[in-house]
Amino acid sequence: MSLAALEVNLVVIPGCLIFLLYFVPVAVVSRTVSQMLRILEKLSFAKFTILSALAIATSVAFLTDTVKWHSTYGSKPKPLFPDISISLQFDNKRLRLERNIYIHLLAFILCLSIKKLSTFDFKTPVQSGKMKQE
Repeated sequence: MSLAALEVNLVVIPGCLIFLLYFVPVAVVSRTVSQMLRILEKLSFAKFTILSALAIATSVAFLTDTVKWHSTYGSKPKPLFPDISISLQFDNKRLRLERNIYIHLLAFILCLSIKKLSTFDFKTPVQSGKMKQE
């Protein structure tokens, strides 16, 4: 199992599920997910939480893969290979690296958005600006 597959299975899929459960139109589900994430966010070491660690790790992975892609494929033209199989191998390596970049970016955005959503209070109803003034 590759590192990207591990990241997809342990970060992206649960992150998508948690993110979608926030917006289920059932108040009990949103409150339960919010309370579970608050408990998870309370486990911290000097205000360094699990979601912060995941966000930092995925951003570092994203940046290293981006630098690697840019140094290998960015400014250089595609070389001409004598055999089509060598050309396909070259393209497959490039596409695999690009896929990993997108996976890291998605995981990073999900971690930050879940971290932000965990600060919202779903116990009190949200009121619009007009209702607050009246």
